[in-house]
Amino acid sequence: MLIGGYGFLGCNILKWADDNLVDIDFTVLSSIRTITNHEKFSCVKEEFFGDFGDDLFLKNVFLNNEYDYVFHCLTATTPVNSNTAIVRDIECNLINTIRLLEIIKNTNAILVFFSSGGAIYGNSEAIKHKVDDTPRPISSYGIVKNTIEHYIRMFNNLYGLRYLILRISNPYGYFHKSKTQGLINVAIAKCLKNEPIEIWGDGENVKDYIFSQDIPPIIFSLLREKIINTTLNIGSGEGTSINLILSLIKKIHPTLQVVYRESKSHDVKDFILDINPLKDFKPATPLVTGIVNTYEWYSNKNS
Repeated sequence: MLIGGYGFLGCNILKWADDNLVDIDFTVLSSIRTITNHEKFSCVKEEFFGDFGDDLFLKNVFLNNEYDYVFHCLTATTPVNSNTAIVRDIECNLINTIRLLEIIKNTNAILVFFSSGGAIYGNSEAIKHKVDDTPRPISSYGIVKNTIEHYIRMFNNLYGLRYLILRISNPYGYFHKSKTQGLINVAIAKCLKNEPIEIWGDGENVKDYIFSQDIPPIIFSLLREKIINTTLNIGSGEGTSINLILSLIKKIHPTLQVVYRESKSHDVKDFILDINPLKDFKPATPLVTGIVNTYEWYSNKNS
């Protein structure tokens, strides 16, 4: 099962599975009712459209179905808006996920939870973060993600729930939908519309970015190797400043307009993920290539 299957990361999982896997079918749970032809995937066996917070709806989805894996990549908030909607963040993300845990604790499914590689760690003296670093989230989004992680481990301890927690860095690439979250995608979408992009701060912040199509092969490689009941960073392991990213986009689209604004309190300033534990399961797409691929995807989408 893929919860949030027609969101940004969900669509990338389905796209990669369509292109590379022949032995897997997905049940997609999504609140999105209008699916474009651009988002049709042959690996989808069943679709359930409804409210993730509806306990009866969720139970009915699982009632007559048995799943090997439950991929949970649905979130109702972002670091940008979570601090102004804390109750909603808790209700939609934390409480609804606990309801999900209550259901799948009685199944044989392995839960794959998409956490955050930036929001959880927050700001600290160390820029490069290992999984066992002390979390210092500065947004409700990061606090809730961290809390969900603790509940997953608790369910593992109490009920034997098997899990894989993935702390994803800043993903960019295909099927992105947000108009405000995700620097690379937002910048490319803005420049193609001849609109300026606003940057919080001076643009010297260094962050870890990963191309969206590099995420699925890492996940399925980990699952094939039966790496479970652990938490892993998923990113490039490298830091790139906002200004450098903008300069790379300008090489493709020279008329990109940039407006610098005062930095926001919820924005983590600098972070790089330590991905050494991934060993052979590391991203394959260089940043320059990923940006070009993303630009071409937007251009083809709008043509």
